[in-house]
Amino acid sequence: MLVCAQVVAATSDAKIEIAGSGLKSIHPRSFSYPRIGTYLKDDIGTAAILVTAMPIIKYNPENDKEYLKYSYPVPPEAFSNGRLAGRLYKRSRTGNVGNWDGTWLTVNRGGTQLSVTVSFNGPVEKSRAVFELAQPFLDHLEWDETKLDSEVAFGARLRIPGMLPVKKMVGTLLYNKTGEPGNSSPNIMINATPLPRTITTAEFTQLCTNALTRTFSGKKHEGPYINVKNGVRVCDGWGSDMQGSIMYIGVASLPSGDVINSIGYVPDTMKDFKVTSLREAILNVQLLR
Repeated sequence: MLVCAQVVAATSDAKIEIAGSGLKSIHPRSFSYPRIGTYLKDDIGTAAILVTAMPIIKYNPENDKEYLKYSYPVPPEAFSNGRLAGRLYKRSRTGNVGNWDGTWLTVNRGGTQLSVTVSFNGPVEKSRAVFELAQPFLDHLEWDETKLDSEVAFGARLRIPGMLPVKKMVGTLLYNKTGEPGNSSPNIMINATPLPRTITTAEFTQLCTNALTRTFSGKKHEGPYINVKNGVRVCDGWGSDMQGSIMYIGVASLPSGDVINSIGYVPDTMKDFKVTSLREAILNVQLLR
């Protein structure tokens, strides 16, 4: 049985394909596949398997000594399952920054890096059992790096005037002026927000308010504004960043119950670009699964 869409339960022999990522594997028991994002999660939000893929460019977290020092201080092990070969990093919450246990698999192929991260922040005595449940996903992992499509993998499509999707980057949904990886402006980056349950309207508003407060740290900004269209609720705001560009911050709840967050940049030289066009694009989001 091959599962390509929403999955709410899995048996030990069920398979899953994350369309648009080129990835397929065994669907681990007790993990579900939401309608938005490239991850699987457990029912209470303490365990997750996150899949990302992107071109190997100048910055690579594996070459970031500070990142590895605090996140994965132990040197990686060689990994092979007969289909893929890469490096497997492991970390424990004991003696490390962050109250979570995890593994991070990296596979480089065709100028693209696949990353699969398994994380758990629940009771430490349950950690071993969670990683045993997730292990079949790594053991049976297959990946075709030629089949990347960011929108299909994320499960959503936006149409933003003057921007194109960066198709070969899976995990985060990125739109910019060129459609190529990099910091081309204007741009907007959209991420799924894994939550253990559907949040209330009050919780959603608080989530947005907190995001704006953290981002602008008391500096002058517009918002929060709340708009609703076709079951999509967007809370957003914007202000100037340190370079003088307009920074857009938005949180949206979707009819599926999923939540996404976004951050966008518009250069101050683009006087004719309306920052509200980012909001309109999110309000008119097309769900693909």
